[in-house]
Amino acid sequence: MGLTKKLLNKNLLLKNISWTFFGNIIYSACQWAILSIIAKVGSSLILGEFNLAFAITTPIFLFSSLQLRSVVATDHKNEYSFQEYFQLRFLLSILSLAAVIILAMFLNYDLVFNLVLIGIALIKFFESISDIFYGKFQQEERFDDISKSLIIRGILYIVLYFIGVFFLNSLLIGVILVNVSFIFLLYYDFKKLNERIHFKLDRKKLVMLTKKSIPLGLVVLIISLIDNVPKYFIEYNIGTSELGYYTSIVYVTIIGSTIVNAFGQASMTRLSLYFQQKKLAQFIKLQIQLIIFTIILGLSLVAFVYLVGDKLLVLLYNSDFANYYDEFKLIMIGAVFLFISSIFGYGITAARYFKVQPFILSIVLLSNAIFSFILIKDGIYGISIAYLLTSIINFLCHLCVFIYILRTSKKGEANDQSAPSY
Repeated sequence: MGLTKKLLNKNLLLKNISWTFFGNIIYSACQWAILSIIAKVGSSLILGEFNLAFAITTPIFLFSSLQLRSVVATDHKNEYSFQEYFQLRFLLSILSLAAVIILAMFLNYDLVFNLVLIGIALIKFFESISDIFYGKFQQEERFDDISKSLIIRGILYIVLYFIGVFFLNSLLIGVILVNVSFIFLLYYDFKKLNERIHFKLDRKKLVMLTKKSIPLGLVVLIISLIDNVPKYFIEYNIGTSELGYYTSIVYVTIIGSTIVNAFGQASMTRLSLYFQQKKLAQFIKLQIQLIIFTIILGLSLVAFVYLVGDKLLVLLYNSDFANYYDEFKLIMIGAVFLFISSIFGYGITAARYFKVQPFILSIVLLSNAIFSFILIKDGIYGISIAYLLTSIINFLCHLCVFIYILRTSKKGEANDQSAPSY
C-alpha cells in the first residue's frame, strides 16, 4: 500500500519526468553528436555503414527483448521475480548475438564491415542487460538512477567514437572501445541493483513469461521494421551513402521523441496503477494531458524546421545536407503523428493490452513497405512521403485501439455497478 501511495504522489511524478527528460535528452544528444562527428570528420560512406549496422542488428535485439522492461515496470503484483526477468533477457540476448554473427557470414559485405556489425551487436547485447536493470529501477520509480546511467553511457560513447573515428580514422576501433567500456557501465548499473543475480533456471516459469511477453516482442520488432524498411529500400536501390543522409535526417526527430518518451515512461507506471485500480477518470485525464502536451511540442518543432531547418542540417552535419531540406520538412510533419501514436502506445501498454498491438502495427508495417516500394523511384524524397503516410496510418490505428480500450473499460465499470450485491 505504501508503494502505491508513493507512485501516485504528484510531486514524485514531476521529479520522475524531470529526471527522465534530463537523462534522455542528454543521452540522445550524445547519440546525435556521434552521427555529427562521423558526418563531419568521416565520410558519407562510413556514416551509411554505421547506420546500416544498426538497421540490421536493432530489429533482432528488439524482438528478443520482448519489452521485458515494460513488463517489469508494470508488474505491481510481482507475478514474476526479477531473477526470472533477468534470466530470460540474458538467454535471449545471447541468442540474438549468435544470430547476428551467423547472419554476418552470409551477408555480401567486406570483412571490416562484418566486424563492425558484430561489434555493434555486442553493444546491443550489453545495452539489453542494462535495460532490464532499468526496468527494475522504473518499477521502483528510481528514474534518477536510470538517467545517471544513460548520461555516463552517452558521454563515454562520444569520447570513444571520437577517438576511433577522428584520431585513428577507424569506426571499428571506436566500436571496440565502446564494448570495452561496458565492463565499467554494467558494474555501475549492477551496483545500484538491490537484487542478487543467479542462474538457477525455472524452465516452466521462463516459458510462461516468454509466452506472456511475445506479443510485446513482436510489437518492438514490427516498430523497428517500420523504422528500418525504408532504409533497406534506400540501401538496396540507391546506395549506402544516401542511407547515411536519410538516417541522419530522421534522427533529428529524436528531439521530440526523447521528450515524449520521457513523459510517457515516467507516466506509464502511474497510468498502469490507475487502470488496474479502475480509476478510469484519472487514467483518461493523465492521458489527455500527455496528448495535449505532445501536440503542442510537435507543432512547435514543425514551425522551427520550416523557419531554420536548412541551416540546422548544415550546423548539425555538413553543407551537403541542405539539399534535403524538403525531405526534412516532410519527415518532421510525420514525426508529429508518431509522437502522438507513442503516447497512445504507452496508454495501451499501461492497460496491459499486449496481444492487440502486433496486429495494428502489422498493418502499419505493410503500409510502410507498400509506400516505400512505390515511392522509392523518387529517391529520398519519395521515401520521406512514405514516412509521412505511414505515420498517419500509425496514428489512426493507435487511436482506434485506445478508443476500444476505453469503451470496453467503461462497459466493465457499468456492469460492475449494475451487478447485484449480496
